[in-house]
Amino acid sequence: TVDETVEAVRYGRAEIGFLGGRGPLLVSDLQVVPLADQPLMLATGPSMSASFDAEAFTPESLAGTRLIVSHRGSLMRAYVDELIGRGIDIDIVAEVTHRNSILPLVRAGIGQAVLPASWQSFAAEGQVRLAPISGAPSLHVSAIARQEGLTPAAARLLQLAIDLQL
Repeated sequence: TVDETVEAVRYGRAEIGFLGGRGPLLVSDLQVVPLADQPLMLATGPSMSASFDAEAFTPESLAGTRLIVSHRGSLMRAYVDELIGRGIDIDIVAEVTHRNSILPLVRAGIGQAVLPASWQSFAAEGQVRLAPISGAPSLHVSAIARQEGLTPAAARLLQLAIDLQL
């Protein structure tokens, strides 16, 4: 989680942390490097290709959707819970602990999923397509590190992340 990663860096259990959240990360005692904003998108398997006629899904168009979700605490899950809280009839068919199991389940037709846009290249390899969801939040990805005292390897890794703007 974000809190666990911040604590690990803050107390020296890790030199650098990579994390994502709903908004830009604000931590006054650590160096925060914004890396990317990844809008949440709807992942659908091969059997759902007809649904891609529209430019973007609306939250309301997700009514009746069978979704595979990640654990509570992730932005993906929080967004799905928000949609359900707004009265959109979404059926959670599977909850997974490891996000890498989501795409195979989508590909197999078990359900659809809400994923960050960065999953697009992995999804395409597995015949899964990602489409925008209008008004969906973005995952704001950042790197964090202590203000000083990084090892040369950690300092170089942080500089590479800055240069590449993942």
